[in-house]
Amino acid sequence: MAGSYPSPTFAGVTLNSPLSVANGGTGVTSVSGVAGAISAAFYTPTIADLRGLTSSTTATTCNVANFATAGDQGGGTFVVDAADTTSGALFTGSLAPVNAPAAPTLGSTSGGTLAATTYYVVITYVSAAGETVASSEVSLAVSADYLLVVDSPAAETGATAWNVFVSTSTGTETLQASGIAIGTNWTEPTSGLVSGAAVPSTSTAGSVLDVTAVSTGSLVVGNQVFGNEVAAFTSIVAEIGGTGSTGTYLVNGVQTVASENMSSDNGGTIIVDAAGRRWYRQYENALSVKWFGAKGDGITDDTVAIQNAITTAGSVAPLTLDGGSYYVAGALAATGGLNLDGEGGWLIGGTSNSSPILSVTNINPSSGNEIYTTSICRINFRIKGAYVGLALSSPSTTQTVPSQSVILSECGFTSYDYTTANSSYLLTSTLVNNGRMTDCFFNSYSSGGAGGTGNGALFSGCANWVITNSIWTYCANAIVFSDSGTQITQGIGFSNCASNGCNTTVNSSNTNDCRFDSCLFDNHANQAVTSLNDLGLCFNNCYIGSQWSGGSQLSFLVNTAGTGGFCQLHSCVLAQYSSISAYQVSISGTSASEYESFQLIGCQFRNGANVSGVAGFDYCSSCQVIGGNINGATTSAPIGVSNGPSGQFSVRTTQLVGLNPVGVINSGGASSQYSSPTALGTVGSDVFYANPYPFDCTVYISGTIANVSLGLNGTQTALGAPSIVHVPAGASIAVGWSSGTPTWVWEGL
Repeated sequence: MAGSYPSPTFAGVTLNSPLSVANGGTGVTSVSGVAGAISAAFYTPTIADLRGLTSSTTATTCNVANFATAGDQGGGTFVVDAADTTSGALFTGSLAPVNAPAAPTLGSTSGGTLAATTYYVVITYVSAAGETVASSEVSLAVSADYLLVVDSPAAETGATAWNVFVSTSTGTETLQASGIAIGTNWTEPTSGLVSGAAVPSTSTAGSVLDVTAVSTGSLVVGNQVFGNEVAAFTSIVAEIGGTGSTGTYLVNGVQTVASENMSSDNGGTIIVDAAGRRWYRQYENALSVKWFGAKGDGITDDTVAIQNAITTAGSVAPLTLDGGSYYVAGALAATGGLNLDGEGGWLIGGTSNSSPILSVTNINPSSGNEIYTTSICRINFRIKGAYVGLALSSPSTTQTVPSQSVILSECGFTSYDYTTANSSYLLTSTLVNNGRMTDCFFNSYSSGGAGGTGNGALFSGCANWVITNSIWTYCANAIVFSDSGTQITQGIGFSNCASNGCNTTVNSSNTNDCRFDSCLFDNHANQAVTSLNDLGLCFNNCYIGSQWSGGSQLSFLVNTAGTGGFCQLHSCVLAQYSSISAYQVSISGTSASEYESFQLIGCQFRNGANVSGVAGFDYCSSCQVIGGNINGATTSAPIGVSNGPSGQFSVRTTQLVGLNPVGVINSGGASSQYSSPTALGTVGSDVFYANPYPFDCTVYISGTIANVSLGLNGTQTALGAPSIVHVPAGASIAVGWSSGTPTWVWEGL
């Protein structure tokens, strides 16, 4: 039975508001350190009640019961920090820096025998703590036999003197005189300028504490002071004595960290009551965002509550969403790391938010026994307007970090904007090394259907990630690799991952040694893989299917000398569902930057419709096609070689199923395109064909043949059938026969 009861009293001190009771009063508030009993038996004080306690309350412990009332923020025990009432003075006031002076007024006075000169001048204030930065620069042309005069700056709170810096060229002023009393002007000596210290680049003058009220204690030299206008965890040391009454005090510019009793009210684990005392929630395990007022109803804007929880947890303490759906109209941010477990909960981005739902910056591995500084698991990011669900970044400019810095596990990233083009990413990782992602899901479906407008995951300048058991659907680009300035992406490994209905699964540029193992990428609406200047990009035991008819299924390009190459397709199945007027796999360099050492090993090509061929090599060097199976229909030679190669090229032990085997190698020119068997010639004729390649070939002659004669470089030799003939680079071959219809196959050595 729920009800409302009169406000209870703690030893004669009344709480600010009535307390609600539910379920027959099963949540009983227990209070220790109270002289006297609670006036009502069953009360459930809220955080608001705790915050309203006055100085006459003697309670030191309060158990807040966990009831789903309007003011509930999770049950728990709160204890007063006793040291808070004895250390330093509680005050009300404001803290402001000692400002730099305004630009000085310049003049001159007759005297000396110096030549005419233009002077450049800045000045600074001096305080008890140090010196401010300089004023704006001013200049004055002074006639011969005259001396420069710099007027004193106006009086400034906290300033005790001033310094003058002068030079005869702009931006090079040096100290001429220090500790000049405010109100006293400076005149250049008749001997001219002196060589002094440079202008300070940062202020050491400190700040002025303007105290308007002192609640407890007294403010004297050396005291620490605490108050509402002082930032959390900040200690200010008084440099000038005071009596504890209202007044102005100069404080040290270097502020030091004090004890927790300086903490401000964070709404969840530290509550400041009306008397200024800090009540601390007692807990041992994870913090909950609900302690800080997050509702998780999918409607209430929980941005502030969750941000307070993230700030309180820092990079070490675990934090949980406790399930639920949390609407985030703003943006959440963590610095240094985050340990967040969603427990299956949702973070839902706002419709007008162009910032990431959650950003974690300055990720670095901690020292000691900590292995991971950021762990984000079991969270579903629902993205609309907030074009990035999760943004990870690190200040690291090197890739030598030894320990893992990020774990992403069982997270979902879904864009639910079905009408607005979303060209950003569901997840971004910039300069973050040594990460692990497992069992994550990315979906960017839009009203356009397959191949959404949003991208999946971006890895920019990252190194040493392991990504397993993750799925991408309906993304424009599912996985994007790029560099970040001079920092390249390298050592990213994917295994047992899948994509379906994306425009492109892998869009990669300028990477080193990234790898995909046992992955399934299917139903592409554009080029499945796009590689530019990548070194050592490898696909092993993968299935790659495409329904795009606009060009090659996979493209590997090097257009910058000294970059890229050494990529590999190994034991992969490549299925092309649509007719294309291009090779399924295109490997290309340029005349100035050849593509070096591409390997196509043991792959199967399945073509449901005509394609120009399975693999085309243009401006390539030292490439190999080894083993594999070609099954389907091609409109020309299945393997094409053009504009090269300059080094060894080989095609060995490749099975051609369902294809005319003649012309296995096609150099791309009309003079070197091998014809069908019936075009070899007529019975009894000799038709010469030159080997057009810069490498040796083997010609396999078969069929029902009688009395074969072979001419190699003009020399006729009678051979039987079938025959295997070695044709060196630049040599020519002719075949004649007396009956039957022979066929032949050319293979590069």
